[in-house]
Amino acid sequence: MSYIWALSDEARASLRELNPEVQERVIDELDRLANNPKLLIMRSGETTGVFDPVFESEGAIQYLFFVVCPDPAAHLFRIDSVGYLRRA
Repeated sequence: MSYIWALSDEARASLRELNPEVQERVIDELDRLANNPKLLIMRSGETTGVFDPVFESEGAIQYLFFVVCPDPAAHLFRIDSVGYLRRA
């Protein structure tokens, strides 16, 4: 079953610092996670997980990092932080 996602204030602030193309990619990747919750990497007994998609654009490898707090009962992913790295 699909989830919905919501950004924390910290994640929202981090998203605003990214260029518009990467912001759009963040939204696309969070939608992909919401539609396929098995992509979230959770360690046994932990309350937060990691989602870390990688993509290539403009000849560079680009990494996104999300710290996610899932709420299975509400079918909600709270995105606690957003990180980004670009390697040429």
